[in-house]
Order: sequence, then C-alpha cells, then structure tokens
Amino acid sequence: MIETESADLPHVTYNFYIGLGLAVSSSLFIGSSFVIKKKGLLRIGSQGQMRAGLGGYSYLKEWIWWAGLLSMGIGEAANFTAYAFAPASLVTPLGVLSVLVSAIFSSRCLGERLNLLGKIGCFLCIIGSTIIVLHAPKEGTVDSMERLGQLLLEPGFVIYTTTIIIVSCFLVVFCVPRYGSTNVVVYILLCSMIGSLSVMECKGLGLALRETVAEWGNMAAADVVGSLCGFFTVVSGIFLLNVFREWDISLNNLSSLLQKKEDAKSSQSADIDGTSIVKDCHSQRFDETSVLLERHSRQNSLESRTFATLTCASENVYNSLLP
Repeated sequence: MIETESADLPHVTYNFYIGLGLAVSSSLFIGSSFVIKKKGLLRIGSQGQMRAGLGGYSYLKEWIWWAGLLSMGIGEAANFTAYAFAPASLVTPLGVLSVLVSAIFSSRCLGERLNLLGKIGCFLCIIGSTIIVLHAPKEGTVDSMERLGQLLLEPGFVIYTTTIIIVSCFLVVFCVPRYGSTNVVVYILLCSMIGSLSVMECKGLGLALRETVAEWGNMAAADVVGSLCGFFTVVSGIFLLNVFREWDISLNNLSSLLQKKEDAKSSQSADIDGTSIVKDCHSQRFDETSVLLERHSRQNSLESRTFATLTCASENVYNSLLP
C-alpha cells in the first residue's frame, strides 16, 4: 500500500503544479485584460467618438479592445482547465491575483495612483497566495467522474445545494428590489452563493474534459475524425435551427420557392436582352445623327465658300466702277 502511494505521488505532484501554473497564468491574463480594454476605451475617447457608456459601439472597431477581450478569454480558459488538475481549494483563491495584476498594471500603464493602503493590500495578496500554495492539498478527493457522481448524491451536498437555491431565490425576489440599490452586501452574498455552485460545476466539467482527452488518446485516428465530424454536424444543425427559424420553408412550398428563383433568373435575362436591344437602337440613331451632322457641315462649308466668292466678285466690280 505504501509503495503504491509513493509510486502515485510524482503523478499527483505533476498534476498539482500544472494546475498551479494554469491558475497563476489565468490571473495574469485576466488582470491584464482589464487594463488593455481600458486602454482601448481611452483611445476611443481621445478621438472624440461616442463612449460605450453613452451607447456608442465604436469600441468594436478598436483592435486594442479586442486584444483585451482575447486576453480575458485565454485567462478564463486557463482557469477552467486548472480545475481538472488541481483542487478547487487552490484554484479558486488564486483568482484574487487578477486584482493584484490589474492594480499594478493600472498604476504603471494608465497612470493611476496606488496609495499606501493599496500597496499594503497587494502585499497581503501575495502573502495569502503563497500560504495557500504551501498548504493546499496536493491531491483532491475527486479524481474521476464516478467519484463525483457518488459525492453529488451525498445528503450533505443535496442539503447544501437546496439551501443555496432557496436563499438565492429569496435574495433575488425580496432583498434585491428593496436593498440592492443601497447595500452592496446583497449582491456580494448572491454572487458568492451561486459562485460556490459554479466552482463545483467547473470542477466536474474539467474532470470530464480530462477523461475525454485521455480516452481520445486510446482511440484510432478514424474514430477521432468521426467524433469531430459528428460534433461539427451537431453544431451545423443548431446553427440552422437558430438562424432560419423565422423562415416558412417546408417540402410543400420548396418547389414554389425554386420556381420563383427560376422565374427571377428568366426575368433578369429578359431584362438584359431588352437592355441590349435598347442599346443597339441608341447606337443606330447615334450613327444616323452623326451622318446628318456631317452632311449639314458640308453644306455649310459650301455655302460659306459661295458667299465668299460672290463677295469677292462684287468688290472687284465695285472697284472697277470707281474713277
């Protein structure tokens, strides 16, 4: 028994440090994402465009804002994956490092002033995170989906989940409308209680993802490709259901829709033929007009020459009659 536990210890320690690295990198990406998005919004404001708080959408054209959003997505993905390797008691408290990263980057990049109390708070965050890492359990009690399914049916978890749901509904229905605008503790309680359930859900999804990846490692290449094709087929079906749900399409009116499309093509071709005929008529009339203008110009030139000859002859006769 001791030899088995000692043989499994390196594997457990390896998973622990993987989860630790993912949790820390998640805090770095998430904390920096707030500063990057703030940079993008400040840049939009300096250009005189409408701010997002006033209903403007110009931030969607700013690449710095999209970089911040991408950084947040990477951080959330790393935080989600960390639950598959490390205990939730380690990953969840390390999320406070994102506040520390955001405070440090804000003072450096945004010019925000960090007073003495803020610096003391950052120092306490570092000390607390170090203590959590040193004393966190190196191995979680839930290491498989079967074990997770057994724990979900335990009376303690059922009572806890029921209590959280009842208290959350009470806060949403009664406390938030009355005290939500004056007391922030209501929202903190609501967020904390629902977040306690979401942490366990992330743990379960992380375990399922890890077991799925491990199972795919033992599958043949054809089976992996088949699974991916089936997944994208389902995604395509969901896309069709949501995008074309307003269209009235059935087997009965499908032929009529195709007929309308063919009629539209034929009418378009007829319009093209009519346009070509009109163009030919215009070109023919243009040629006739150019011929008439040429004839008229010739007649004008002949008349002008005749008039010039007569004028010259009359001048000669007039000069001859003078003494």
